[in-house]
Amino acid sequence: MPIVPTFQGGVPQVRDNGGSGFVPARAPAVNVDAYGRMMQQAMKPVEEWSNSLTEALRIELQRTVKAESDDAERQVIDAINARMSGENGYLTLQGKNAKDAFQGTVEGMTADVDKIVGSLQPQVHEVIGSRIQDRLSSAVEQARRWNGQQTRAYHMQSSEARVQSLMTDADNHYAETGYLQKTWGSITQEIDYQAAMMGLPAEQVNLLKDKSYDLFTARRFKAWGSDNPVLALQVFKSQRPKVSADIAAKIESGLFSKSRDTLALSLAQRPISFDEDGNIKNLTWMDDPGAATGDSFIDSLKNDQRLSVVLRARQLRSQMIQMRGDEFNTQVKNNLAEALLGNNPEKMALDQFTEAHGPKKGLKLFKQYELDYEEAQFKFNARNMSDADIDAYLKAMKPVSGSEDFAARTKLYQASVKATNGIKKEPVNVK
Repeated sequence: MPIVPTFQGGVPQVRDNGGSGFVPARAPAVNVDAYGRMMQQAMKPVEEWSNSLTEALRIELQRTVKAESDDAERQVIDAINARMSGENGYLTLQGKNAKDAFQGTVEGMTADVDKIVGSLQPQVHEVIGSRIQDRLSSAVEQARRWNGQQTRAYHMQSSEARVQSLMTDADNHYAETGYLQKTWGSITQEIDYQAAMMGLPAEQVNLLKDKSYDLFTARRFKAWGSDNPVLALQVFKSQRPKVSADIAAKIESGLFSKSRDTLALSLAQRPISFDEDGNIKNLTWMDDPGAATGDSFIDSLKNDQRLSVVLRARQLRSQMIQMRGDEFNTQVKNNLAEALLGNNPEKMALDQFTEAHGPKKGLKLFKQYELDYEEAQFKFNARNMSDADIDAYLKAMKPVSGSEDFAARTKLYQASVKATNGIKKEPVNVK
């Protein structure tokens, strides 16, 4: 908007774009009433002085002075507006651009006005000089206020930009505690600097620091969670940064969401371990989700988080078992075939069965495999055994009534007896 002064009660006024309304412009230095006196003379009708050539010429001269004064004032207004509020005028600049352009704008505007004033006739200069100077002074004052406002804004913007840069730098060093402490110290210094500029009270400064630390910590663990969510979650839960409760909950929730499948996969892939009696001791969670997993971190999670991990691990392990089933069954058949041919293959272990089929089914299949393996070895060895040795072996193999595996061993015994029918010279008669 143009900042050309308006005139109220003979005193030039200019609108303050800074928001303070109308403020008095600088008072004219000389000839305050010169333009007014000239106007009074120029307003006289020439016809009244038709008989006085001298007076008529004087009136015409005053009108000419007024016209040239008006032209000069209009030129000054246009020159000031071009510098101040034109398409690329000074008042369109902000921040550092306004700060840097202030001196050049004032000097250029002054030079433009001086050039106009320098071309004026003495009489014109006398009546309009003070008005032109007042307009220039008002424009310079407006530029000075705009410069002060935008310079402060630039200083604030620069400080805020540094804080953002420090935040981003901290994101890239999320695991370096010492580095992060120094970076946070620099951020708090900037907050103090900004607070001093704005004149904030101590309690508001502390609140600003708390909110900034919330953001600082949230960004840190978000970056960490993108690279290693499990470790980030472990560190967050162990260190418990002093952030607000809602931010802490959001950070933990976000990290757990990214970590759950990784934790579940690590649990599903854990090798089987046994107790002193040979019982599987670390897969009870497959049957009972509430049972301990053996992973101290998983077991330390909140109940809902821990259950989510275990249920996902059960799902993953079941998928793994299903995928490995056919391949493992072929492996078992090949192992038994090797034993039947006397190639003495290494006996398969229980953990291989439980790894492929889970604790319960794996144990059941392993027990059957042991019987099948024993049968295959007997069938091969019996070819080179005497009838007496065969009878002794079958006698030892005969199941004991009431034993836990009586049915399975009876089946093995009957299969072994049948296998010897084509080998022994005498019928089998084991008592």
